[in-house]
Amino acid sequence: MESILTFLTSSPVAAFANLSSVVGLGITIVVAIGVKQIRKHYAAMIRLPELRGQLEGHASALSNLLNDYANNAENIVLELTKIVPVLKAVKKRINWSERDSINEALERIKDFTESSRSEDRVRAVHHSLHGIMGELLEISHQASAVRS
Repeated sequence: MESILTFLTSSPVAAFANLSSVVGLGITIVVAIGVKQIRKHYAAMIRLPELRGQLEGHASALSNLLNDYANNAENIVLELTKIVPVLKAVKKRINWSERDSINEALERIKDFTESSRSEDRVRAVHHSLHGIMGELLEISHQASAVRS
């Protein structure tokens, strides 16, 4: 502690220069973190429409498979396993408050693949996907409104 006090009180000019360096470093770190968060946010917003399109394709395929559930049970499982990485990618790119529906869909998919494989469970997943796509469309509209 004494060495810090003598360091700061050795000369007023030196103490000011040392303190300015520390404050400058702190400001630089705060700005760098802020810039990184802004870049991450806009990179995520750019990718969301693509992920939404992928979800639409998977929802459409799931809908077609549900028309003949009895003969397409294994294809439905395969389609659901393709949906999981897309949902996880979306989950990384949105705010914590908007993740509930994605967590619910992931839980429904997990329940279907690990337990009873009923048609009602697949329809619930399909319904969840449409809700998520609606939310993503709303997020995209909000982001475009902020930009203009």
